[in-house]
Amino acid sequence: MSVGFPAYSVRRVALSVQGLNLPTASEDIIRALGWEIAEKSSNFLIAKVPLSLASPLGEIFTVRFVSKRELEIKSRCVFAQFIDWGKNERNIDSFLNKVYEMYL
Repeated sequence: MSVGFPAYSVRRVALSVQGLNLPTASEDIIRALGWEIAEKSSNFLIAKVPLSLASPLGEIFTVRFVSKRELEIKSRCVFAQFIDWGKNERNIDSFLNKVYEMYL
């Protein structure tokens, strides 16, 4: 459970999958999760996660491409929600589980 103003979670992950294009794979994963891509560049992707009971306004999910094999993943509440009840961590876990499901 994250506490903050707004609540958020961040995780840095290194993936060593031969030939995996992280920007393309990340875009595919976000779409597979049913999230909406709001903005993208060669350095990052920003997606909107739909609302839920734990987060009535949804979350903003950001994937920053640190290197060809390293990601910094952040999920934060859209509005000034003080407690996220673990939703941001679950967003990151969902993304990483989908990486393993689709590419490993």
